[in-house]
Amino acid sequence: MIQKVGFNRKIRLSYLDFAWQQILATGDVSAAMLDTIMTADIHGANRRAKAVDEIRELLSAPSTRQIVKRAVELCREKHLDSDDRLALYWSLFLPAFPFVRQAWTVMGRFGKLGPQFSSRAYAQRLSEVYGGGRAVAISIEEVLGMMRDWGVVIMDKPGFYHLAPQRSITKATQRLLLTALCLMTDPPLYALSHFPDELALFPFKLRLSVTDLRHKNSGLTVSVQGGQDVVVQPAQEH
Repeated sequence: MIQKVGFNRKIRLSYLDFAWQQILATGDVSAAMLDTIMTADIHGANRRAKAVDEIRELLSAPSTRQIVKRAVELCREKHLDSDDRLALYWSLFLPAFPFVRQAWTVMGRFGKLGPQFSSRAYAQRLSEVYGGGRAVAISIEEVLGMMRDWGVVIMDKPGFYHLAPQRSITKATQRLLLTALCLMTDPPLYALSHFPDELALFPFKLRLSVTDLRHKNSGLTVSVQGGQDVVVQPAQEH
């Protein structure tokens, strides 16, 4: 079954930083202000509108509401450096855009298989899931370009890439990523043992213990299934 893409414009980190600051200040993102700051980079009102819609989807869709709430609380408590902000944005993309999540999983798998991968092999693997039309090809290139811009994928020569070294992030932003993984499934459960090697989270060094998940503001609950498997799920909101 061919899946729907739903993503066709790469998003700069500077746009996400701007939008996130608006969320922290006002609780919403101004489409008009986003359009204005994108004018120099994205030519054409329709193209900018697609990018604006994608950012607003990240920050206001039902699928990301719980992550946004937790992330706002986190940012009220502490300053996030650039790596932790990247992890925050990454956690929003996972449930909001399944195509991007699949693209990241493919990249993570290629990174495990060898030191270098080709854009052709990457595109071919995604086309097997999403089809081979021009629109899909554009979306594949946009995600790859976005990863280059974000510094998590490095081009060795035209058409060939390798993954950048993994980044260390705080336990708090790791918990945001774990929450996002839970929200990708129905019911929203995730086996903690899979977390350190999660392919879709390839840019980050990951390590969370059960104690880390029992932090008072984690937003997660922990249970043991089958006598040994630790399973995590988002705490119920009141």
